[in-house]
Amino acid sequence: MPTLPTTADPSVILSKLRGIILLGGTVRPTGLSAAIGRSILELPITGGRSLLDLWCDQASQLARLAGHNLIVRVLIDKEVPQPPNKNAEFPQIDLQIHHDPFELRGTGGILKDSTADFSDDDFILVAAANQVVSEPLARVAESLAALGGDVNIVAHEEGQPSNIMLLRRGVLKGIQDIGFADLKEQAMPAIAKSHSVQVKFYPQAIGMPVRALKDYIQAVRWYHRSLKHDPQSADPFAEDCVATFSIVEDGATLNNNAQAMDSIILNGAKVGRNASVVRSVVCPGAIVPDQAIVMDQVISFDTPRSAFRRQPAKA
Repeated sequence: MPTLPTTADPSVILSKLRGIILLGGTVRPTGLSAAIGRSILELPITGGRSLLDLWCDQASQLARLAGHNLIVRVLIDKEVPQPPNKNAEFPQIDLQIHHDPFELRGTGGILKDSTADFSDDDFILVAAANQVVSEPLARVAESLAALGGDVNIVAHEEGQPSNIMLLRRGVLKGIQDIGFADLKEQAMPAIAKSHSVQVKFYPQAIGMPVRALKDYIQAVRWYHRSLKHDPQSADPFAEDCVATFSIVEDGATLNNNAQAMDSIILNGAKVGRNASVVRSVVCPGAIVPDQAIVMDQVISFDTPRSAFRRQPAKA
């Protein structure tokens, strides 16, 4: 069991913060991840800004709080093109994309392997990459650093661990060098026996997963409400029937007489005349026919025309 939280000077640990590890592996593909033809991290959250851009912005704010530049190492389980160089936009971070086979090593093994160039006293912020956090990462890191443990974990809902933790690299030394080692199920119980593990409790989850279609739409809806200081953004999992956003990427075509409500039209997709797209993603190469109705769907290039409903004829 974790020990009770203590209070420490967060600047001590933050001064030793070396980098951020974003775990972008997927346990199993979803309809969304299979259809988009890109990494989940490259999905837009707002016009011209991807999930990866949000992480870079959050990491830059944390680097300013720590008082030094940080490595941001993104670990993914499949080959993707290198993202554009973001050093000019985010000079406080060194963004690195690493391809690691999660199914062979597990999150614990991957985390140990990917931080082999760090020293034992370096601290690392570890987070699931495929999520939108509803709390500023710098604030979360500062709260975790104030706990003063070797491992400091965000938890919610009566102790359920979250996908964000701050740990000292030395605690990973006991993880096996070869074979599969899951971080939460295998490595963490062993670490807790010989190191200080502290927990920061939040009343609700502070991360909204971006995996399946419903997750993605909900996360983007919350983000747009937060930009407008909408009171409903206080609850990142609130739902209603009012459309909040519409994202049409460069290279996508949305007919002037069509509408996209709480939907994302990706580069290379086309939405025809008088079509309505609601809480959906239209993927590259996909075509939504004229007068079609799309609701709560991922539309790909091979979606049959029979899958589309049609607008009722006008009297």
